Amino acid sequence: VARSACCQVDDRPRTHLKMTDCQKTTCDSVVKIFAEAGDGSHFVTLKGVTGCGKTFILANVIKELSHSCVILFPNKVLARQAFEALQEFFPSDDPGSCSPSVELYTSRFREFVPGTER
Repeated sequence: VARSACCQVDDRPRTHLKMTDCQKTTCDSVVKIFAEAGDGSHFVTLKGVTGCGKTFILANVIKELSHSCVILFPNKVLARQAFEALQEFFPSDDPGSCSPSVELYTSRFREFVPGTER
């Protein structure tokens, strides 16, 4: 099988995780918010301690809604961690494709201060 040089093959096994009751309740609540909005104008902020499964909940919401989404993180380290985790939840459909199902964009700006736009 020929593979493009820009793509990496991920041979790690996929883990089939199950949501806890609390995660399932949160996921269902978030899905309901977006389903009732209908027009995509709503947003949700997930807050929780480190390791409570926010990214796992997020992945399940995205899967449930079957929509593309934009996810914002407060810093590049958290963005990279979530990016890598989401790649495991949403692997590319075509291993030879250079169009990943999860993409990462990090701003070149260190801090945004309102009113200083050019």
